[in-house]
Amino acid sequence: MKKKKNPTSTVHYFNCIFLASYRPFLWIIIAGFLIFGKTVSFLYVYFDDNVFILNHAHFITHSSSLLKSFTTDIFQQYDTFYYRPIFSVSLVLNGLIGGTSPAVFHLSNVLLHCICGCLVLVLLKKLSVPPLPSFILAILFTILPVQSQAVAWIPGRNDTLLGVFIFSTFIFFVTYIKSGRVLHLVLSILFFGPALFSKETAVAVMLLAPLFCALESDYRNKKTISRMIFCEAGWGALFILWFLLRSKFLTDHYTVTIHDSALSVLQGMPVIIQYLGKIFFPFNLSVLPLLADTTYRFGIIALILLILLIYRSPQKNTGFLIFGSAWFLLFLLPSFLSIDPQNLVAYYREDRLYVPVVGILIFLAGLSRPFSRHQQKRMFYTGIGTVIFIFALITFAHLDAFKNRYTFWQQAIKTSPHAALAHKNYGSILHHDNRLDEAFVQYDIALKLNPKEIIAHYNKGLIYLMRNRFDKARLELEEELKINPNYDEANFTMGSVCFNNKEYDKAEFYWQKTLKVNPRYKDAYSNLAILYLNQGDTTSAMQYLEYYKNPAGRRKR
Repeated sequence: MKKKKNPTSTVHYFNCIFLASYRPFLWIIIAGFLIFGKTVSFLYVYFDDNVFILNHAHFITHSSSLLKSFTTDIFQQYDTFYYRPIFSVSLVLNGLIGGTSPAVFHLSNVLLHCICGCLVLVLLKKLSVPPLPSFILAILFTILPVQSQAVAWIPGRNDTLLGVFIFSTFIFFVTYIKSGRVLHLVLSILFFGPALFSKETAVAVMLLAPLFCALESDYRNKKTISRMIFCEAGWGALFILWFLLRSKFLTDHYTVTIHDSALSVLQGMPVIIQYLGKIFFPFNLSVLPLLADTTYRFGIIALILLILLIYRSPQKNTGFLIFGSAWFLLFLLPSFLSIDPQNLVAYYREDRLYVPVVGILIFLAGLSRPFSRHQQKRMFYTGIGTVIFIFALITFAHLDAFKNRYTFWQQAIKTSPHAALAHKNYGSILHHDNRLDEAFVQYDIALKLNPKEIIAHYNKGLIYLMRNRFDKARLELEEELKINPNYDEANFTMGSVCFNNKEYDKAEFYWQKTLKVNPRYKDAYSNLAILYLNQGDTTSAMQYLEYYKNPAGRRKR
């Protein structure tokens, strides 16, 4: 008679191999490097990474920039609303190690992602999720295809950095609520600081903390309330510090009204369905997703399945369902905010899901109880392993879109054909390689899709200048400045065109405008010095030569 296999042996072997001691963390790190390790050999894709690293090589390769990162926006223009000093600090640390070599930056992204995977495991355990579901969900977090952009795209580290500090903040918050130890309170507050200086959406923690305490019956007491108040007070003090520093060092050219904020969030609401589809059925990923080019089909299927799971789960953890949903929405909705929702085209990048997706994992943890009886069956492990394997393959294949600038922008055009930005930036890549006719076609497509697409007219103007068609170049530059009056390059180039036409007053105007927008634009100082010297104004000429040597000196004045 054939001997039956003991089903508990499967559980025992699984626990020994994957769940014992430090092994869950080791498997998360192995999974992270097996899938994302190949990105270390990737190049720049020329989607902000070239600006942050190549254009600012002088900044990221000096240790003094570690402190300077807190005195400027991430583009070092002092006039945008992207105050992300921790992101800049991370680039400087990489720059000090490897200069502008992309390998160092990519390797750092992979390491940050592996750290986040381990922290998600700790967070789920702190939330009292059993070891097996915690491990499975943490592995899913590590290999999810929708996480690709946050890891493979160097600027995507802004979200992995947020993840490191947000997960740590909440881990120590929950630990403090349970233990009452001051050390845990201090650590929670200390980790919240860099989280906030990584990305302003970190403030969502201040809303999630009281919700967590309200949903957990064990924490509805006076001790919990007082401990939560201490945490909120510490977080609030850091928020005030962040706000004061941001206000001191940044001068916004844009005024975002409550109406505009509400409008941009409402416009972005449909993308939530698309995001759900990309999490559960990642078959339509894009490096530059556009609402109009992304299907709702998979999202609707995912939503229906989640509703069915809730309906079919009589032992569900309602607190987890509510808290997970709140985590997902509170970290996601701020990413829908736009400066000018009526005129700007919104691109809903997938890296913005990096921290919100943990809310979905918590939600799924709330549905895991009814399936505990299946944990004794081999079929359960086979099914979970198959899902993980398929997701890993999709992720591994999708990463190739981030190999270099050509693969990136070709994939952007393929998956988002109506994205004007994709056509314009692909045109810039062709332009850079002197394929001017092809570039011109891409600029024209971009402007047909979006007549207000910034820099497209400017780039066309540059091509006309290269071909000595100055009148057409000037018309393109004028169009650019109508759309984008604070673009320093367009103002500088227009000044040069005017100078060549002996329109010296206009040349002075445009070069001064260049410096108003970007006080670090050194060529504008030297050109103004030449202009004043030709006009016999030696005093002004010498003054601007001094500014050329020390651009920061004029800014201080």
